[in-house]
Amino acid sequence: MQNLIVRPSQIKAVAGIARTTAYCKNNPKSRDYDPAFPRPVKLGARAVGWRIDELQAWLASRNRGGAK
Repeated sequence: MQNLIVRPSQIKAVAGIARTTAYCKNNPKSRDYDPAFPRPVKLGARAVGWRIDELQAWLASRNRGGAK
């Protein structure tokens, strides 16, 4: 399977979080910081995205941890 890239405008549809929250999850100074959240991939001088397989793995790990 191809390693698809999710752009910031698409992150809500894939991960269920807002674009701003995705950036906060990568910022250690933010209260929403999550060291397990995937780092964005630089696509160009002013463009980033996240690998969909990494986002799906992050979602799966959250579901496993929260399931009872």
